[in-house]
Amino acid sequence: MFPIALTEKAYKDDLTKRHRLDGVDSAATAIIDALQPFHRPEPKDSPLAVLDQLTNINKNRRVILTGLVGAARPLPAAFPHIMGVVRDIAPDGITVLRETPLWGFIRIQDGFAQDVEITNCIDTTARVIGEEILPHFERFFE
Repeated sequence: MFPIALTEKAYKDDLTKRHRLDGVDSAATAIIDALQPFHRPEPKDSPLAVLDQLTNINKNRRVILTGLVGAARPLPAAFPHIMGVVRDIAPDGITVLRETPLWGFIRIQDGFAQDVEITNCIDTTARVIGEEILPHFERFFE
């Protein structure tokens, strides 16, 4: 598991009492340590802390219903969504054979304003994880 801690004490407890990183390569452990929210001036506002909070809400308090739809036209602007494209690539690895637009949406039970907030939050968090966190670990999965 990737521990996420708002304080140094909580992080140390995760390592010593809960053995969260036992068996993990020491270089990967150093990266995980450096990414901890408690190193930031406002730990609870870091993308990892927000992700941890959303995960705990999802696990413990309410169900976040998610859906992914493929459509020939966009969803209505009033409906919170994220647009992406799936590309079929030819065997040469370069030529795009077909692009299929997909509109993803996230809906929770707390009303429309919350839907917009959660969609933006997850989009931003996913970008940070994809661009700033996962690249540090690519060498461990080659």
